[in-house]
Amino acid sequence: MASMLENIQTLLTPAVLSRVSGQTGEPEASLTKGFGAVIPTIAAMVAWRSDDRGFMKDMADLAARTSDNPNAIASAAEMAFSPNATGTMGATDRWLSDLFGSNLSGLADSVVRYAGIRGSAAASLLSIGAPLVLTSIGRWMRRGRSTHVQW
Repeated sequence: MASMLENIQTLLTPAVLSRVSGQTGEPEASLTKGFGAVIPTIAAMVAWRSDDRGFMKDMADLAARTSDNPNAIASAAEMAFSPNATGTMGATDRWLSDLFGSNLSGLADSVVRYAGIRGSAAASLLSIGAPLVLTSIGRWMRRGRSTHVQW
């Protein structure tokens, strides 16, 4: 059985990587390395916040909506690079900000150092990583599994 992290990684298609690479100018290998840090970090924070009922309810609602949208990841990638998105935050970006709070910029800085990418690319990885995690959680919830999640 594949772990939750492996299931999330399958959502990161070559088309998404190619799009992100084209928009950021960063090599796909560096972006893959960055996503390899971003995705487990987001998932770990979700697990860490699991005792916060309000947060988990909000996350479950957003995960259900995200997984219902067959284009959620493409939409997130589009939003991350849209010139009209300046100054606006989508629901997943607000959730990501709530998840990490004041530590979000520090996380982006860590991704910059780890993956060797620019700060704007790291921010994009975080903005795209959130719907990847949420979509996977939403799909898992939809399958009605009541057992523990194997991260």
